[in-house]
Amino acid sequence: MATPPIRCIVVDDEDKAAEYIAGLVGKTAFLELVGVSTDPLEALSWVQQGKAELAFLDLTMPELHGIDFIKMSGSKCRFIVTTGYESFALQGFELDVLDFIKKPVSYERFLKAAGKALNVLRATVPPPETDYIFIKGTGNRQLLQKVSHDDILYIQGNGHQTQVMLAKDTITTSTTLTELENALPASRFMRVHKSYIVSIAKIEVIQGNIIILHKTHIPVGQQYQEKFFKTVG
Repeated sequence: MATPPIRCIVVDDEDKAAEYIAGLVGKTAFLELVGVSTDPLEALSWVQQGKAELAFLDLTMPELHGIDFIKMSGSKCRFIVTTGYESFALQGFELDVLDFIKKPVSYERFLKAAGKALNVLRATVPPPETDYIFIKGTGNRQLLQKVSHDDILYIQGNGHQTQVMLAKDTITTSTTLTELENALPASRFMRVHKSYIVSIAKIEVIQGNIIILHKTHIPVGQQYQEKFFKTVG
């Protein structure tokens, strides 16, 4: 799924400055311009309504100073401030402003600041790894059986069916070996042969190119040997 663009507004009491920053937003693929205003009170209402995730904000506006704007915003909107003066930079960072850009703003400097916003607002957090898998059985009913990763010893492909070997049971499924390989965490399971996936933690002995696991001898296929032996050390 593509990462959605960051919804932005531009707030500057000078028309030309607002239009210029809006133009920079427009040429940046990961930003989406949702509003431009020379009226800070209007823009403040947008922020308070959750219209924007990021605001490019001029500090020195006569109707409402940018610092007061940030204090009054009361939202999760983040700010990149633009101004012709450097004296407000420290106060801006104390308010957790993402970046401070001194006018005139070059696109290179703008892009650097926008990149900081992207890292903060679109930071990718991997989903938590589950400790189970649902395996579809065979037959007319094809029930989905929940199986803990800890219970799986190894998986064997056998023609049109696949057998999931547990310590005290065997599940026969029409799900292919490759589909199961993709569904299981690579940190715990490894394809070692065109017909076998093993639970790394369940391996008892490695004898040459043979894995001994739960009294079963499983060959390590030639194309899988380099990766396997690197993994097991």
